[in-house]
Amino acid sequence: FLRELSESRLNEEAFLFSPRATYLYRPRRDGRQKSGSLGGQHFYGKNPEHGVLFDYYIKDQPKTAKQVRTKKEKECDKNGKDIDFPGWETLAAEKHEKSPAYWLEISDSKQQIIRKLKLKNSKGIHRTAWDMKGADRWPVSKNSSDKNSRNQGWYVAPGNYTAQLYRLYAGDITPLGEPVDVVLKPLRPSTLNPKSADEQKKYMRAYMDAQVRRIILMQQYNAVQNKTKAMLVANKKGTSPLKTAIRSIEEIQDSLLILKTALYGNEAKNAVGEKIFPTLNDRMNAAGATLWGSSYGPTATAKAGLSIANRLMDEYEEQLSSMNATLQQLYKDLRAAGAPVVLELEK
Repeated sequence: FLRELSESRLNEEAFLFSPRATYLYRPRRDGRQKSGSLGGQHFYGKNPEHGVLFDYYIKDQPKTAKQVRTKKEKECDKNGKDIDFPGWETLAAEKHEKSPAYWLEISDSKQQIIRKLKLKNSKGIHRTAWDMKGADRWPVSKNSSDKNSRNQGWYVAPGNYTAQLYRLYAGDITPLGEPVDVVLKPLRPSTLNPKSADEQKKYMRAYMDAQVRRIILMQQYNAVQNKTKAMLVANKKGTSPLKTAIRSIEEIQDSLLILKTALYGNEAKNAVGEKIFPTLNDRMNAAGATLWGSSYGPTATAKAGLSIANRLMDEYEEQLSSMNATLQQLYKDLRAAGAPVVLELEK
């Protein structure tokens, strides 16, 4: 990339070097140590990072408002000048100011963004690696990380892509320099002709829709469990008679135990490793096996596993919906009988 350096380019705020054409492959994970040995003491060096290597240049690290202010104050202090108080509103705003950030957007041949990479914002030349995977479409929460290494997307197909460098600051997104071309080459011809790109993308969307549905289902299951536990406590507190809802709540608990066995398998068998009837997770694992370990595309077995998983979720969602409706009615009866408020059941 040094061939692209020049005095005029070094005066730019930031720019992205053109990466080399890269072979698309999946690193082999066979359980061995970094040395490739199962115990021997061998000399080994570090392999190059897997994926497309992007080099980029940042002329100066962007300064925040606080950094600009403190620099001026130091100069005034050094020259014996008075330092004006910036005001409480300014100081409060500085506490919540975000530092400027640099991002890399990678797009396919149809100009659709397939991945975003977070970059360092310090001065100098830096390198980051794109693992040749698409965007992570798994559900996120407040504790989710945006680190590049935490991506759980799937490998993209060989072909031509583009990458664009951006600066993000104070809500403004500014492109820096021109987009660069990214070429992914197949390492070797496939033994079997893979399914078409459209069929693979369609199946990936269907699979991820099912995974999102499964995760929400598990949350709903946990929520019903928590509601049921809280209802038992509420039934024992306040002035409502114990018999008001105790039997109905216990029936819901029994139903949850049956559903738990369907979701996770028989607890006694799991404890000793005995074979169990395939669970929802087993069906989803079968449906996604070809996505994680192969570039061939969905097989008939994978499609069948996904179809069974969706049918199971239809059944489980109906059961949980019925339990929720029963709990809401029991809660109304308990409140009318003098039970305390149950936060999990307040809409």
